[in-house]
Amino acid sequence: MNTKTQTPDERLIEASECYRVNDDGTLERIAWPYEITGRGKRPKMGIGFDFIHGSGYMYFSHAFEAGTKANYQSHRMVFFLINGYLPQQVDHIDNNPLNNHPTNLRAATNMQNQHNSKSQKNSSSKYKGVSWHGIGRKWAARICFAKKVTNLGLFTN
Repeated sequence: MNTKTQTPDERLIEASECYRVNDDGTLERIAWPYEITGRGKRPKMGIGFDFIHGSGYMYFSHAFEAGTKANYQSHRMVFFLINGYLPQQVDHIDNNPLNNHPTNLRAATNMQNQHNSKSQKNSSSKYKGVSWHGIGRKWAARICFAKKVTNLGLFTN
């Protein structure tokens, strides 16, 4: 199949035959889909080809026969290898993007994944749904669900 016309998920599925999941949830490269010719160096087999992206998620690189290379989120490959399908999103249950153990990954919609997210780093409060109301000089609480916002009021503590 032409890798230039494939979706990222189709390419990840194609690459999956070269990997396995270890007991601790790490990916291990076990095969190469093609023979590298010329002076190109082949990365080592086994563990250690992952890198941590600025977003905090673990990624891995995969080179395709057509000479193209792509980076993928490791947790998506782990989920696919264990469950045999790729959902819309893969959610880390414990909110730790480096914990790719299969028991920590679940299929999720975008909405479900957002509900399991942490509070924003630049937030005035460490709690989700709570922010400082500058005019009222109190804490404002609100709940967002299914694109609807319900204000719970202003509070001193």
